[in-house]
Amino acid sequence: MAEKLRITQRDVAREAGVDQSSVSLALKNHSSIPQATKQKIRDAALRLGYTPDPMLSALANYRTRLRPATLHGTVAWLYSSHNGKNKWWTDVPQFNEYYKGAKKAGSELGFHVEPFQLDEAGMTRTRLAGILKARNISSLLLCPQPRPNSSLDFPWQDFSVITFGYTLASPHFSLVTSSHYKATVLTIRKLIDLGYKRIGFSLSPTHNEKVDNAFLAAYYTELALHGLQHFPLESEWSDSDVLTDWIRKNRLEAIITGRYTGMKKLSELNIKIPEELGVACPSLGDRRLPVSGAVEDSFYIGEVALRMLSEQINRGEKGIPLKPISILVDAIWQEGETLRKIRDDKASYLLDPKTVWKTINDAKSE
Repeated sequence: MAEKLRITQRDVAREAGVDQSSVSLALKNHSSIPQATKQKIRDAALRLGYTPDPMLSALANYRTRLRPATLHGTVAWLYSSHNGKNKWWTDVPQFNEYYKGAKKAGSELGFHVEPFQLDEAGMTRTRLAGILKARNISSLLLCPQPRPNSSLDFPWQDFSVITFGYTLASPHFSLVTSSHYKATVLTIRKLIDLGYKRIGFSLSPTHNEKVDNAFLAAYYTELALHGLQHFPLESEWSDSDVLTDWIRKNRLEAIITGRYTGMKKLSELNIKIPEELGVACPSLGDRRLPVSGAVEDSFYIGEVALRMLSEQINRGEKGIPLKPISILVDAIWQEGETLRKIRDDKASYLLDPKTVWKTINDAKSE
């Protein structure tokens, strides 16, 4: 008798003693299947060596794309207030672009994206969840939180969820954000190519914390790899006199700073940019600014988030995931008007990683 070529969901259902529809839902982690039943089905699938048929999955996706976009439902854009302001996120270019990108992708996939305030006056989170469920809304895009290391209580088990960035520390959902580390590396390498060697870091500690300290990590690492000196840090919120003294004392040739606060502060200094000081930003949210730096592709990030959420919906995944996924989108370099070539020597300062680690180990042993 010929050996069975592929284990099917019907085989798994027979092994687990359940119907085939339960297998399909359990393998999609659907909330309608009890956890104990899910585990029994997964164990049966593992014993039999079941794997999904990639050709059938591709065919199903192809058929879905061929259908005209019809309204499948509403996705809630869930946001919190900040400093007494409700739609504060509309004033942040990146967040506003997230929303617009999500709406565009939603229109293509048949989803309407609608804002809902998480902490509206007189509205408990349990009641809000009830309102969403009454409207058959079971999927959420979580707008970035106004403060880093935030925690949110909500009946997450009833919803598919994708969030943006790292401001939500708990619970941990799958997310999409800009690759802040790579954006900072790109910024530093552009500075070095232009001949800058004495590069300072003046960014809001809160801003850095909101991106899981990626800006600062890249600053220290990249300067070390290039054999360049790093300098004492100074916040872009510091007084103008303090910033001026910091720049002069360390004989800085360029600084990495924030998108708005940093440039506003620098405009108060009696320093010509870029003639006397180069300025670059690793997190620009608006291409119309004359600042040199890395522009976050925020509209595309919004599109990716909605598509991630759509895939969760199709798989029936709800609640806090056991294995969250993070997707990082590369930024785009903008030449701007705040940098200039100050040296013609473009010799690479990049060190052999072994040399870097030897230097670190030698320092530890001292």
